[in-house]
Amino acid sequence: MDTTRPAKDKAKYVDSPLLPLQRSMGGSGESQDLHEKTWLNLFQKTKSFDITSLISFTTAVKEGLVEVPDEIIQKGIAEWEKLLLGVFIGKKLPFTMVRNALLNALRLNGVVEITADKDLFYFNFNEPADKQKVIDGGPVFIAGRIFMIQPWSEKIEEQRHGIKTIPIWIKLFDVPKSLWTREGLSFIASMVGEPICMDDQTASISRLNFARICVEVPVNHEYKKVVNFSMKEKSVDISIEYPWIPKSCTKCNKFGHSHQGCDTFPIKSKGTRSWKERARNQTWKKKYAMKEIGQTSEERSADGIPLAQEPPFFPA
Repeated sequence: MDTTRPAKDKAKYVDSPLLPLQRSMGGSGESQDLHEKTWLNLFQKTKSFDITSLISFTTAVKEGLVEVPDEIIQKGIAEWEKLLLGVFIGKKLPFTMVRNALLNALRLNGVVEITADKDLFYFNFNEPADKQKVIDGGPVFIAGRIFMIQPWSEKIEEQRHGIKTIPIWIKLFDVPKSLWTREGLSFIASMVGEPICMDDQTASISRLNFARICVEVPVNHEYKKVVNFSMKEKSVDISIEYPWIPKSCTKCNKFGHSHQGCDTFPIKSKGTRSWKERARNQTWKKKYAMKEIGQTSEERSADGIPLAQEPPFFPA
């Protein structure tokens, strides 16, 4: 019984890893053309080939190292800047717990893909409105822990082993209308921290009693209540309100706790010692057994013998 399949059906049944070997064995030109078309057809029918395919580059060595072209780096940054990044201030929680808690808390209209790389969480939204909603929402509290969500940046990636800066939302009051622009608000926010973004209502000028700006601040940041500057030889005061200020420790240079609750450099009160120190310096003395003499108000000697007392005096 002949089990050979027709030549016209080989593209369906031939296992792709064998194709280069069959071509190298020679044969008619028609057979070689068939195999070449088989490879092309295989890739053309794969819808995700444009995403999964790779490109061959000619690498150049400079001072003993292969240098990555700047256009490759900039294209990669542009792709990752489309994502949001989340990180816990302190110890992180399990991925499944974080994902379920966030999906319940955020209440998105579209779909979000959540992935994790050690301590960092990445969010890819298919709806721009959902992305902006999450940015405007500020920090999320999960099981009593602070979870910060912010636009991706190389700086955060570099700080993944120790967060040294954190984004917070601030409110700017009495902003001159001539400074209610992207450049003007960025200038004012630069006096408070590192400007990141503004919320939708600020950008659309649909709320004018204050401007809501997100800035990045370090651990030892000074939270000013007012910033002053001159504008056309006129002094201008901008009041600042902080809806939330993160706890920070200037001793270990970390967020998440104050210096009073620092485990790395605990504060010791004067005159107090730990129980281990007290036990180490304790002088132990042997206890001698004493006779059970019961409760009495009589004065006794060291051996437990009652001492003589004068008889009570009764007036005549």
